Amino acid sequence: SAQSLQMDVSVVGKMQATEVAETHAAKVAAAIEPPEQPCDPEHEKPVPLLRIVLMLSFNFTNGVLLASYMLLLLPLESQRIDNANRSFVLGALMFIAGITQLISPLVGLMSDRCTFSWGRRRPFIIVGGAIGLLGIFAQDVASMRRLPGLYYAAYTFAMLALNTAYTAVVGIMADLIPKSQAGAASGVAALHTLTGATAGFLYFDDLTGSGEDRLHSMYLMYTVVIAVPILITVLSAKEVPLSVESLESIVDAETCEDASMLEKQGEQKNATQKYESSKLFSPPITYDDFISSYFIDARQHTDFTIVFWSRTLYYIGASMQTFFKFYLKDVVGVADAEATIVKTALIGQVCAACTAIPVGLLSDRIGKMRKPFIYFACVVLFLGNVANIFARDEFDIFSVAALLGGANGIYLAMDAALALDTLPNGEEAARFMGVWGIGCFLGSALGPVIGGPILSACGHNQLIPEAYNFVGYAIILGLAAVCFLASGAALFFVGNNTGRADSPHSAQQQHPGLSCTRCWAGLRRLAKQLLLGKAEEVHSTVRANAAARKRTVGVGGGPHYAASPHLAC
Repeated sequence: SAQSLQMDVSVVGKMQATEVAETHAAKVAAAIEPPEQPCDPEHEKPVPLLRIVLMLSFNFTNGVLLASYMLLLLPLESQRIDNANRSFVLGALMFIAGITQLISPLVGLMSDRCTFSWGRRRPFIIVGGAIGLLGIFAQDVASMRRLPGLYYAAYTFAMLALNTAYTAVVGIMADLIPKSQAGAASGVAALHTLTGATAGFLYFDDLTGSGEDRLHSMYLMYTVVIAVPILITVLSAKEVPLSVESLESIVDAETCEDASMLEKQGEQKNATQKYESSKLFSPPITYDDFISSYFIDARQHTDFTIVFWSRTLYYIGASMQTFFKFYLKDVVGVADAEATIVKTALIGQVCAACTAIPVGLLSDRIGKMRKPFIYFACVVLFLGNVANIFARDEFDIFSVAALLGGANGIYLAMDAALALDTLPNGEEAARFMGVWGIGCFLGSALGPVIGGPILSACGHNQLIPEAYNFVGYAIILGLAAVCFLASGAALFFVGNNTGRADSPHSAQQQHPGLSCTRCWAGLRRLAKQLLLGKAEEVHSTVRANAAARKRTVGVGGGPHYAASPHLAC
């Protein structure tokens, strides 16, 4: 009948209006929420190597500061502040460097939700770099005028600011560089770090004049080294900001043809006004967010947690090298310890640069395999630190430095790549990488805090009252060796936690580069094919690996293979 037909038309009209309303609401919700991929549209396309080099140039600054700043400048400043208790002063300065890294997760959370028009990361890089420059300048003034209190305060502010900038740079690596290039990007970052360390040592070695003049020149050099890479990073990183404009354009551009949409549009305007009330962050950061930014559920994100503690152990061992200058002077008997440190560092950095990029590219080519490289590096680092205990001349020191440098380059090339492989959530990359970054500075703080009291407790050399006893140095180098070995051993459990309900890695979706059995099986198969001259089989294996990559599925923000286990490597 006409009445029933009219009712059917009315029902159909309401259904269509409801569908339009739901579609419109989905678009508004998509504009309010941060996009799943916050990077540029070319996220999955290979990024040119030159652009990666430019975007990660702040790692050059990081290398300069971690090397010459920590190994040369701070020991000199600790002697100027209190030469009798220089080990305690140096330990305190290194502890400040570590404790200030606790700002990284909060900065990462703010960066992840930042809606500034310049992007999510670049505002923090600029602000952190500017405050860091002021802090370095204040340190220079305090050093020249012998004001320990001002020096401690300026040093603390500088470390907070530079950690802020570094956290944002790590977020850029996670945002704009595809997972398939994680090894190459980590290798580039390692090469930047090593090049910066080398440049810092060379600059210090070339300086002349009194101790105050050399320190003043170093602080001036740091201001340039901070400003230039930040400018390069900001200009080369093409971020797509999370802005209110995208939401407003959706609300204003669409017109509502059906009367039933008016009420829905009113809800949308209220949502827009609520969003506009917090233009800096979306969603707004609450107290609970602040607390949770420092917490990672170890049961749910087991692999990432293990990677964090492995990195912490590595940097505990590395930070104990802070006392190596004293070791050269007190035990080896080197007259000019500063010059020997520079030569030792240069040998190590050159050897590390020769291994960093090739290892990063190789790990990407053979299925994102990271752990075997780290195992090898940690064993060599263990042996090298034990060998340093028995070194008695400069030739021994330089030989061990070459060995340690090559191993260090391998580790640094795999460091960030392994963290990106096990990243729990790609949408909060900067927050999680901020927590990961704490491992570096937490280890850097614990090493000197442990080593300083050990040297004091073991006493001074009876023949040379100003020199510390050999036993104290032997204990420190032995502990460093154990930390390096434990760092590699801990990674054995990464990727092996299959069959757990709370683990993002199931037996079918385990990351290929995290399973030891599959890594070695793949290497043995490829080696056998190469030895037998079966080039076509090798090519087939590589093609099968590439095909498996295309069938990946995202679990917890990271890539996991959906292909059969024998294609993992």
